[in-house]
Amino acid sequence: MAPKGNNSIDTEATSKNAIQQPENKPEAEVMQNVDVETLVERCLKLSHYAIGKQTDTADVLPPLLQCQTASFNEHQQIFVGIAGTPGSGKSFIAHQVCDEINRRNPNGDADAPECVVVGMDGYHHTRKQLKEMAESGHKFKVDHLEDGKFKVKNVTMEYEELMARRGAAFTYCPDSFIRDLGIIKKTGQGSFPEYSREKHDPVPDGVKVQPSNKIILVEGLYLLCLNDPDWQPLRDLWDDTWLIDVSLPETKRRLVKRHLKTWDDRKTEYWGGDDEAAATRKAEANDLINAKCIQENSRDFANLIIKNETIPEDDSNNADCEAA
Repeated sequence: MAPKGNNSIDTEATSKNAIQQPENKPEAEVMQNVDVETLVERCLKLSHYAIGKQTDTADVLPPLLQCQTASFNEHQQIFVGIAGTPGSGKSFIAHQVCDEINRRNPNGDADAPECVVVGMDGYHHTRKQLKEMAESGHKFKVDHLEDGKFKVKNVTMEYEELMARRGAAFTYCPDSFIRDLGIIKKTGQGSFPEYSREKHDPVPDGVKVQPSNKIILVEGLYLLCLNDPDWQPLRDLWDDTWLIDVSLPETKRRLVKRHLKTWDDRKTEYWGGDDEAAATRKAEANDLINAKCIQENSRDFANLIIKNETIPEDDSNNADCEAA
């Protein structure tokens, strides 16, 4: 993983017309069920506008985007931020949309398709980094619920505690993520680390972006938590923003089922069992805290809210890293 850097974005990485939320921002559009065809059309229309095939926003852009000026870079690429709770299906949806765009618009180069998906999970702190941070007494900015509201406290944590909370915002390196996105926004090319389920850590150069990739779908948990100073610089990078919306009871059901698929002896020891009750304890101690934080802080920054209560069961395990 790239070393931690400054999370300020080079002003050259975004145009002077970077997307801004208007004072009287219209309500976000709501998609009641996942409609891949409509999402593909939305991306293609925005991309066509970016590359100059269409110039009349009233004809091609959704109403919310008509009142904004997108931050298209000089390479005519668009960046779509796709956020959602753990297990919401954001990765699955992003790849479905990407595959359909590339099926419709093959550019003759399999190594440089029109659309590519970038995942935020490549920016987890590695297990080695978490261990070193725990041993050094590093203080983590931890979100916690108090009287029904999210508050932040700075605390030291043991390594096992950090592994149990892996997937929480403080187990990521937003500085490196924002820096790398800013570089690609500026230059049109670069690479991103990718989370490996086999290694249980990020690996370098998992996803490559080239100038010929015109639609960049970026998916991750905290992409729209833009009230948080750590993630706020992302606001100037997105040309469109989607929030995958799943109820907390359905989120909990999916997470418990997902955890049981990958249960091992270490988890049995830590969570006191190997059954649904233990998996529920694990979900409630980490994933659902993260989910509530994401729901509370992302909705105001979404242009499109996509309801997704019916993700295919086989794909519910295809989102986010597996914590301890």
